[in-house]
Amino acid sequence: MKEYPVITVTGGQFTIVDGFLLQWGKQFPSDISSKHAKGLLTPGGWYVLRNTYNPISLTKMQLMESNFLLTSDIALFHVITGLVYVRFVFRSGKYFCRRVTKQSGTHRACLIRLERVMGGKVKYIVYDKPVKSDFKYDTTALREQQLRDISKIEPMLELRSNSITDFSVDNLKGFEMPDIMFVSEDILLKIKSYPITRDKIQHIRDSEEKCKAEELGKLGRQLLAYTLGRSEWRLKKLKEYFDSKEEFQPMKEDFTNVWDKCKAQTESYLKDIGKYVYSKLIKEWYKETRGTESSINTISERYINTISERYSIVGGFLVDVVGRKLVNQKSANFVLTATESERKAIEGYYLQDWNVIKLTKEVFPVQEKELFDIVGASKEDMWEDKNGVIYNKYSKGRKKKKLRCISLHFNDFGWKHICESIVEEAEPEPVPKDEGTLFHFQFKKDTPFCVQEEYILLVKDLREISTYASQRKYYVNYFARFKDMFEQSLRQ
Repeated sequence: MKEYPVITVTGGQFTIVDGFLLQWGKQFPSDISSKHAKGLLTPGGWYVLRNTYNPISLTKMQLMESNFLLTSDIALFHVITGLVYVRFVFRSGKYFCRRVTKQSGTHRACLIRLERVMGGKVKYIVYDKPVKSDFKYDTTALREQQLRDISKIEPMLELRSNSITDFSVDNLKGFEMPDIMFVSEDILLKIKSYPITRDKIQHIRDSEEKCKAEELGKLGRQLLAYTLGRSEWRLKKLKEYFDSKEEFQPMKEDFTNVWDKCKAQTESYLKDIGKYVYSKLIKEWYKETRGTESSINTISERYINTISERYSIVGGFLVDVVGRKLVNQKSANFVLTATESERKAIEGYYLQDWNVIKLTKEVFPVQEKELFDIVGASKEDMWEDKNGVIYNKYSKGRKKKKLRCISLHFNDFGWKHICESIVEEAEPEPVPKDEGTLFHFQFKKDTPFCVQEEYILLVKDLREISTYASQRKYYVNYFARFKDMFEQSLRQ
């Protein structure tokens, strides 16, 4: 999932969305090259944002011939004010964006007033999804025009970029580096007021966790009730079959006793299965869905997504399995050396933003042990505080932990550490031994052998339904059905 930096300075709070430098609560994006932005951000804040995210989308808009720039990032329209509605018109061989009323608009946009542009002074940042979800609008031609515009101004962008890099990290001595938080997209879209604080973010997370726990609890109860209902239906059908056979009636007392035991055993086992197995299934489901943008991409049994003979995606990271190292998917080296099919293949995945790792003060935790297996990570001394946060330095109250780590070096930012998350050992699933007494049979001397044989098979079927292994299998299969129905509903 996308994460956005929130930088807090005396002049306010800023973030970067799709290459735009945005100040919370303001109507227009800021120009990173302006003296005003440098003054507001402080030298430390300006340096971090300029050299980490390089937010020059506003500069692109200033230089482009088109009066619009498409974005697929809805968060932009949540941070800044000034929402308008637009339509696209085709005139003189080009597309133009025109402001219209809400009723006749096809897309949402932010109106931007620019001082230095090649063309008009008003341009629009347009959200590429149409206002009405059932309205299909092909933006291919618009994207192609945008790419042509950007390719024309690339030399000017490079000159502009070089001209504003007027100091390095050495000039920052004596300046305090700003406070930087990272906010995920789902959290950012729920924030209704600023300033953004860690307490506010944690409150939203806690509320989400509470809702999630309630939903998971509801699903767990439904799954348990459904599995129990289907098992009782099977038991009932066997009982009905017994009652329909006149020759079985002399064994009615014994059969009723066995049937009651099987029913009680089924209920008992399902309670244990719901307690110990359900959480495992949810964790596996969550792990399957991590890292993929859609269900188009398949996840292997060990959650290693193979891109090519050289590259795989594990835990949201692109891994060079030959060189046994992590690869920044946005690095110039990867862009130049990867094949077109490799670059295209990773587009369907949410990959970890390396800027987050670069600017994170704490150790960056990752759950997937396979990532550390592939790169051959060794164990290092780390330190855990009372809240479970991991650090690479000792401080009072922190407990020493031996964890596998991957170290990455960033120019001007030093060494950063990715470590294997501390995972609490799940309570072992108690697999009981099923009662063997259910196999004890007593028949009258005159009971025909064929009747005895059929009755024994009936009781064995009864017994098989009520075993722990059978109930667990039913439960897991029904969970898979619930999951498939849920995923299908998302595709519709």
